[in-house]
Amino acid sequence: MSLSLKGLSSHELGIVLALLEGAGRGWFFGSRVWGTPQRYSDLDIALEHGGSPSIPVETLRERFEESDLVFAVDLSFLSDLPIDWQEQIQQHGVAFAG
Repeated sequence: MSLSLKGLSSHELGIVLALLEGAGRGWFFGSRVWGTPQRYSDLDIALEHGGSPSIPVETLRERFEESDLVFAVDLSFLSDLPIDWQEQIQQHGVAFAG
């Protein structure tokens, strides 16, 4: 898989992807995809509601909170975001399947 996010090392990205195991389909978006993130910028993740995650979202949040990552992770359901954001994320975000 050739995936990269701005400001994340390959080691950090590996941790993120491991923590997303069982999350179903989703997209990375925000400054780590489109902008110029700072070292501690959060990582925005939109999960597809119909993606049938095999684990609860709260468990995913706990995984990230308990991880050694030096940045926060903001988990949302794509369907909870404004329509224009949904369209931008689907067109320009970085897709993953956890």
